[in-house]
Amino acid sequence: MTNKLFCIILLLLFSSSFSFSQDKKAELLYKSAVENINLHRYNTAISELHNALKLDNTHQKSYFLLGKIYYKKEDLASLEILYKTASRNLGEENPKFYLLAANTLFTSDKYIEAANYYQKYIDNNNSKAKQVAIESKLRCLFIDSAYKNPVPFKPINLGDSINSINSEYLPSLTADEQQLVITVKLPKKVNYSNGTRFQEDFYISHRVNGAWTKVKSLSRTINTKQSEGAQSITADGKEIYFTSCDKHNGYGSCDIYKSKITNGNWTVPANIGRVINSKYWDSQPSISADGKTLYFASNRPGGKGKIDIYYSTKNKKGYWTKPINIGDAINTSGSEQSPFIHLDGKTLYFSSNNRIGLGGYDLYVSKKNDDNTWSEPQNLGYPINTKGNEISLIVNARGDKAYYASKRKNGFGKQDIYYFDLHENVRPINVSYVKGKVVDKFSKKPLSAKFELVDLKTDEIIYNSVTEENTGDFLICLLANNSNYALNISKEGYMLYSENFRLTKADTIKAKKLRIELQPIKVGETTVLNNVFFGTDSYQLKDESRTELDKLVEFLMENPSINIEISGHTDNVGSPEYNKELSKNRALAVKNYIVNSNINSARLSHIGYGEEKNVVPNNSAINRAKNRRTEFMIVKD
Repeated sequence: MTNKLFCIILLLLFSSSFSFSQDKKAELLYKSAVENINLHRYNTAISELHNALKLDNTHQKSYFLLGKIYYKKEDLASLEILYKTASRNLGEENPKFYLLAANTLFTSDKYIEAANYYQKYIDNNNSKAKQVAIESKLRCLFIDSAYKNPVPFKPINLGDSINSINSEYLPSLTADEQQLVITVKLPKKVNYSNGTRFQEDFYISHRVNGAWTKVKSLSRTINTKQSEGAQSITADGKEIYFTSCDKHNGYGSCDIYKSKITNGNWTVPANIGRVINSKYWDSQPSISADGKTLYFASNRPGGKGKIDIYYSTKNKKGYWTKPINIGDAINTSGSEQSPFIHLDGKTLYFSSNNRIGLGGYDLYVSKKNDDNTWSEPQNLGYPINTKGNEISLIVNARGDKAYYASKRKNGFGKQDIYYFDLHENVRPINVSYVKGKVVDKFSKKPLSAKFELVDLKTDEIIYNSVTEENTGDFLICLLANNSNYALNISKEGYMLYSENFRLTKADTIKAKKLRIELQPIKVGETTVLNNVFFGTDSYQLKDESRTELDKLVEFLMENPSINIEISGHTDNVGSPEYNKELSKNRALAVKNYIVNSNINSARLSHIGYGEEKNVVPNNSAINRAKNRRTEFMIVKD
């Protein structure tokens, strides 16, 4: 018994002394490896560290030092083996090895295996770094899923009319897709006074017969010796918002400026003011289709993260209001940049570096809800997003094509502009537009006239502006959202003009092009009130008629010497006697509305013509609808 006990103690002592001997030798090899690293003898150091770990597979310092060498040599394969071994031998004692293994596997694109090691770190760790590991695991699972479920993506280079040996980026497009503005990074031709060898300028291309023309400088009044970048051209191409830095009239490092077309030329840019611009970095503007909301990025204090997205709206007087942070649904503790509000006014594309994604910056989309909150951002998917940085993207009015800048093989230079079919899951609402030209009916000369688009259901003015003075041109965007729109055009000395557009979500929206010939006010001239509505076989005015009739009241107030005859007209359905009586009552209903709006009844007369003055044959439903109308005519006192 005694001899047996003696043998056990002797064995334990031998094991202990042997273990100590191994630890001591491993430590000596480790110290020698440190000396060899200082002498840049890396291969010798690697050999010594491997020997140290053979003697003691729990020698943490040797794992860490060997990992640093492999990391410096960018030897991911050896790093992976090293940290997996360390995790197996020391993971529970020091969970950091799980994290190192996970990070190495992530770098090697082994996402599921990396996720498993992140989970091991999470299970054995309660530090603040645990949350980072949780997010890293989710990112691994997201990337793996994204790679296994790629979205449709076939980018097409816009060609050498747009792209060059320089970098082209940050495109901006008009609603009719006839004008494309880009930022180009050019080498400076002057002394590098501020140490910068390049500058950014805007270039523009026009689509002619389906092809893009060679880009040319946008304007000497906008492009300067400094850099101009990150621009947003309005839907009609008549205004441009952009970023410029270090200007004498700036409020911060970078401010947002505006220029507009006048007499065919771009005006000298104006700072949009200290209400929006701060003493910090304010950049990357995106203007809504109606020109009433401006989105931009800023690093001003008080935000959610480093760079946040803000927006400002115009008040009734046309002034920008104090910017509002777009909120937690979009902004994170990281950076959100390059907002692009689609012409539908409800779909926002942006980049973020602090969401579960594939790269440094990924592109996302969010939709505005009915209560003006924003939906959870959706990643645009792989391969639109990659392991690199995807910073900005724009989408055309129809919502089926996206444009962005990328550095790809077989390009013309560094970054080129590409376009691609945007997959269905991240498309905005389909938007169409009305493009028109207003001229004098007799001289055919272009007119600068007021125009407005009104949602007849809500009586809300969606858009109002003035046609281009030299050309008489205008453009207005329309949403297919079951709305009934009225287009009103007016000019002093001319008759009223109105159009009606009914768009449903089921419609295949096609752009509507109008040539509007305004009639000078004179006796005998007639105008159709296209937005006065009655029910079938009824002379009760519908609520949607208010907008049109209020415009007629306004017209009569502005022209107090004018008297008018209000006439009602029908199709040929029903007896002539019935139709004549119905049309007379409809004309009377319009007259009564105007009289109740404080217009002297002596200036008004009414008559019903029934089917006597049809404008087209009553041989189809479309033609019969054209014949059912209300008009007014200028008459003598």
